[in-house]
Amino acid sequence: MQQHPDALERLFSQIEQEQQSQQEKGVALVITEESQDDGEPIEAEILNEEPGRRTWTLFYGKGAWVTLFSIGLGVFTVTVVILVYLLPFFTETATITITPKMQQITTILPVTVHLHVFPQVTRSATQSAQATGKGHQDATTAQGLVTLYNGLTTPQTIPAGTVINGEIVTDQPAYLPAAEPPMQGQTSVTAHSVVGGQAGNLAAGTIYGPCCRAYILASNSAFHDGQEARDYTVVSQQDRNTLVASLSGMLTQQIQASYHLEPQEQMLTPLACESQVQTNHNPGDEAAQVQATIMQTCQGAAYTTQELEQQISRQIEQKLGQHYVPLGQMQTSIMQVSKDSKQQQAVMQVQVHGVWAYQFSQSQQERMIQRLAGKSIVQATQQLEQEPGVQHVEHITSSNGDSSLPSDPKRIRLLVAQDEPTTETDPLAPQSDDRAA
Repeated sequence: MQQHPDALERLFSQIEQEQQSQQEKGVALVITEESQDDGEPIEAEILNEEPGRRTWTLFYGKGAWVTLFSIGLGVFTVTVVILVYLLPFFTETATITITPKMQQITTILPVTVHLHVFPQVTRSATQSAQATGKGHQDATTAQGLVTLYNGLTTPQTIPAGTVINGEIVTDQPAYLPAAEPPMQGQTSVTAHSVVGGQAGNLAAGTIYGPCCRAYILASNSAFHDGQEARDYTVVSQQDRNTLVASLSGMLTQQIQASYHLEPQEQMLTPLACESQVQTNHNPGDEAAQVQATIMQTCQGAAYTTQELEQQISRQIEQKLGQHYVPLGQMQTSIMQVSKDSKQQQAVMQVQVHGVWAYQFSQSQQERMIQRLAGKSIVQATQQLEQEPGVQHVEHITSSNGDSSLPSDPKRIRLLVAQDEPTTETDPLAPQSDDRAA
């Protein structure tokens, strides 16, 4: 059998050539037709050959491409039917999303931790700082002696505060004995200048002659120490405290840096230190600078952050339930420490802030899925809301839009979403306990 792609033209050309050839040989050529339809002749075959007679039969059809197209269309139709009606039966899935219960906690807990106690370390340092205190001195009057002479034969008294020659003032009474000619009675008393400052510094003998009443003479010794008013710098208490604190802090850092901490160890601060302090000036002293020398001895101790967090988590889990775990990093702040170096432990008052969430184990999730298989979405939602640790059911979706979950648990997926905590509690207060699995 011969195949001819462009059958109509090439087939008749072949038959025509065959007919001429057979006629030359004296053989009659008969052409018959089979399977006539609206198509074209697609092939020719010699079905009968007798002496002097050869019969060709023409077959009509629509071509191989039409046949292949028909077969392909049929396969496609069957595939679509399978996908539409049968595939969902085998691939149906459902997704359940739930939110666990969460507690936001802020509280203060007593926590006992073991200590790594380090040996004592001593460091010393000297440092100077500018004085910043301010002092003021008013003008001072000059001081000296004045000698009074009595020319009368009777004693006389010059009261304190007597101004002599307008320049000096007596500080005390002067009791003058009677004169015994040719000797005069005399006495000396302290006095100060009338004016303040250096103008009151008088040379000896500046005052000489009658002074305050008849028969009384006065003569002065040198008057000195008269000073002008001035402002000056002094060492203040703050200067000393700041200098000592700076030195102490520097030494503490040096000592703390000398300790070698193990992984996850945290130094317990402040260090236990004793200091001996010496300064070259006391507060109130007039000085431009103050210098301090400190000898400081400290003993450090460290604790492990892992033990601290474990102790905190254990106390909170005792109240909330063992299924609750910290969500993210908890924030801790040590408020007070009572250290026992001999026992190598410390009791801390720790402020804790964090979020604890109910954690579903893998076995819990598998049991929930098994109990939900085949149930309606409404029933599944109601049942999940009764499960320990479930805050609420966010949504349940089915791949085929059905109102029921697949009966095969393997085709159900459970997702646990994290939501914002809605409560803030103190774990030391009575709380509900979700411990059932």
